[in-house]
Amino acid sequence: MTPRTQARRLARPGRRTAAAAALVALGLGLGASPAAAVNPLTTAGELDVVEQTVVTSWVEGVDGAPGTQRMLVDVRAVGRVEAGGQTQVLIVTPTEPTVTPGTPDVLTAVADAASPEEIVQEQWWPDLESFGGGGDEDVASAGAAYPIAERGIYVHGAVPATQLTSWLTEEGYNLSATDVEVIQRYASAGWTFTSAFIDITPGTVNGGPPPLDVTFASDQPILPMVLSSANTQSLATTSYVIGAGRMDRADPLRGNSRVVFSGPVSAADYPALADWLEPFGGRAVLTESVQTFPSPNRITEEVTFAASEQGPVDAGTETRVVDRIILGLPAGIMLVAMGMILVAVLGIVASQMLQRRYQE
Repeated sequence: MTPRTQARRLARPGRRTAAAAALVALGLGLGASPAAAVNPLTTAGELDVVEQTVVTSWVEGVDGAPGTQRMLVDVRAVGRVEAGGQTQVLIVTPTEPTVTPGTPDVLTAVADAASPEEIVQEQWWPDLESFGGGGDEDVASAGAAYPIAERGIYVHGAVPATQLTSWLTEEGYNLSATDVEVIQRYASAGWTFTSAFIDITPGTVNGGPPPLDVTFASDQPILPMVLSSANTQSLATTSYVIGAGRMDRADPLRGNSRVVFSGPVSAADYPALADWLEPFGGRAVLTESVQTFPSPNRITEEVTFAASEQGPVDAGTETRVVDRIILGLPAGIMLVAMGMILVAVLGIVASQMLQRRYQE
């Protein structure tokens, strides 16, 4: 691609916006500016990714050709977007990708496949902690879903850093020196940039765009992570890797990562994964690993995976407490009440019998 062609493609996404905010994914730093700003500034607000979930698979190439990687990326962001702001997800991949909105059914399926065995425990008495507002926290952590905007998803290509930074500046994004440095790092390596525009209603943000389904050629399974250094809040990551065998982290950042599940998964058991499992004959190994980055600015390398010689990992068991209810009340309270009523009735009957005998 010639520089002129690249410039034309870069200019097509549209008009300049005076106030803007940017979500950054796949590098998955998400802040008020579109790369790895340590101290992002914008008149449109600030955003941070606090949770990131990625489903990925990698199929080895034939006769020396690059392999094919597929990723489904889901993020939850918190922060605020002001009126007039424009939001986008800036995606970086080693080669030009195909990017489409994905389906949450895949995320549900892998989470179910890797979940612990559930043990149901009945609770006969009310949990006093349940009156302390814990349910509100669960609702808040669920997050909202923000749709893809009318501008859609646009692949810029492997453009020079100066062209991308100039376009971002013209669009209204505030770039720091760190932003420019990270963009230059990826551009110098020939990576591809993609913008996915997200429609976020101005106000408090707690959620993210629909999962993004990304496919690209790659020599190894890789999750671009350097952009995540944009975050100012702790970042919790979960990765589900689908492969012929167990796949473990192989990057320098893996020290605090933990494999919580690795085992077989089939299309017969999880139809939502049929498309993902087809390259493996409908049956593969799913490996779930988790890691939290309390200080995302220390993320300096991409996350990679490699075949592991370790065996399966059982997810273990998880106890789910359910309330035992009788006539709309906790069973313990109801049984005590019924017992007290019974005792009272027996007392009345005994008292009446004694009175009759006394009268006789």
